[in-house]
Amino acid sequence: MDKRRLEPSFSMILASLLVLFISWDSFGANVKGRCKSLHPLFAYVSSIKAGQSIILYKPEEALRGATVFYLKNTLPECYSAKCLENYCISQNAQQEQNGKILIIGQEDQFKTFKKIKILRSFKVKSRILSVGQM
Repeated sequence: MDKRRLEPSFSMILASLLVLFISWDSFGANVKGRCKSLHPLFAYVSSIKAGQSIILYKPEEALRGATVFYLKNTLPECYSAKCLENYCISQNAQQEQNGKILIIGQEDQFKTFKKIKILRSFKVKSRILSVGQM
């Protein structure tokens, strides 16, 4: 090939690679990131939270950050079973009724509580996060 044909061919190859990279970055990454996103969890919580208190049980940093991002608010956090029970008692006393409290945490941590009913679970990365109700 002579130089006149080589330069346009090289430019076409580079342009094609650029278009391929941009399309993968725009569409392929969204599909890949859905299984790692906390968006479905917080979309579910937003749809059922009307009139209910929400608390995080033993949250990781990513869950606390996602709470602020998706719900535009910080939520109370508990790191022990006693703290969670005290929170539920205080919330029920404030509401003067047996109100429902949503609890967000890892599913395996809810197994020690008999009063928590798991409403829905979400697989995020290698863990299962659940929304429970007490």
